[in-house]
Amino acid sequence: MNYIKLFVAVFTITFLVGCVSENTISKGYARNINTVALEGFVYTQDTLKWNTNDYWQTAKETEKSHTGDCEDLAIYQAALMLKDGTDVSNLKFAYFRNVLTQEYHLVLLYKGRWLLDEKGVYDNSEFLGNTLFKKLGEANIYTKRSPESYFEL
Repeated sequence: MNYIKLFVAVFTITFLVGCVSENTISKGYARNINTVALEGFVYTQDTLKWNTNDYWQTAKETEKSHTGDCEDLAIYQAALMLKDGTDVSNLKFAYFRNVLTQEYHLVLLYKGRWLLDEKGVYDNSEFLGNTLFKKLGEANIYTKRSPESYFEL
């Protein structure tokens, strides 16, 4: 057998396998989780559902009702990932403000790169390039507002 052809074949296969990067896999996983979370989900403001300006639902409440607003969806998405074995260190909340309406928006940030919300999965850098939203910060998912028990399914 021609060793040059064998070398080229092995090199080509190794190169092609290497092209499926961790980022591609991570984005695909984020999209799958987002698809599951959004199945039948109806975006509902807290004032309509809970008669209050801001109520953070548990993942179980969101799973049962299939309704909620941005932080309810982010908690539910995180709960699905945690249940699937994702390490909590790969999950954060990212806070934004719409510069036109001045409304705040919270999304789940996966592996420091992928933003999950009700409209899709975005690269953090692409989202930050969107002039409609100003990023205000990031936070761990376990907070006083969202203790660990909120993520149980």
